[in-house]
Amino acid sequence: MEKEVVLQRLSYIKYLYFKGEEQARQAEVVAGFSILAFHDAIEMFLMLMYEHLDCGNDKNYKTIDDCQKNGLHPQHSANPNWVLRV
Repeated sequence: MEKEVVLQRLSYIKYLYFKGEEQARQAEVVAGFSILAFHDAIEMFLMLMYEHLDCGNDKNYKTIDDCQKNGLHPQHSANPNWVLRV
């Protein structure tokens, strides 16, 4: 995956997160919608991580560790702190 594409997607994820924070500080009616922005940001981040780990769209993996244990991205197996770099 190209670094430029990853950075664009991470930027959009960050935008959604900050939009959710901004909405959470608004009046109660608007604050309720902040959960949607947070949900979208988390979902997009997880999708990007799974693509980065070459897990593809396989829904059988419930956690990132499942993907890693099955050897789908061996370069991260030796480094337990790989997620900190994502």
